[in-house]
Amino acid sequence: MPSLVNTLFLATVATALFSLSATALVIERNPVYTLPLCSVPFTPFLYAGCYSDTSSPRTLPFAPAGLDTQHMTVEQCVAECKGNGYRYAGLKYYGECFCGDSVSGPQLSDDQCRYPCTGNKSEVCGGSDIPFSSRSTSSDGMR
Repeated sequence: MPSLVNTLFLATVATALFSLSATALVIERNPVYTLPLCSVPFTPFLYAGCYSDTSSPRTLPFAPAGLDTQHMTVEQCVAECKGNGYRYAGLKYYGECFCGDSVSGPQLSDDQCRYPCTGNKSEVCGGSDIPFSSRSTSSDGMR
């Protein structure tokens, strides 16, 4: 026959286990965070033309470091230039990306900028070492 001490001990253990398991069932849910709306509306890039890359000053002077020219697309170059605050993105020789606030070289005919991009063969990434295929990173085009 169980003694009173054993019964009280078992009752205490059972109460403790019940309390522990009841506590373990309480799961606090993380609050749901909502993202803020974009303050600047999306504006697609516009083709600005084919330009000759002059040596001084460069047609588009900023060359972003660390870009993979073996898998370059127009979108990657435009995103890099726009993300760095530049208004124009230009590609030449299958995928070398350059950026600038203005295009300073002379405009060429579009048939001189027909090299396919290394990352997307259906896109145009300039011409030989001289021609650039330039895009405006804003929707209002060239000024």
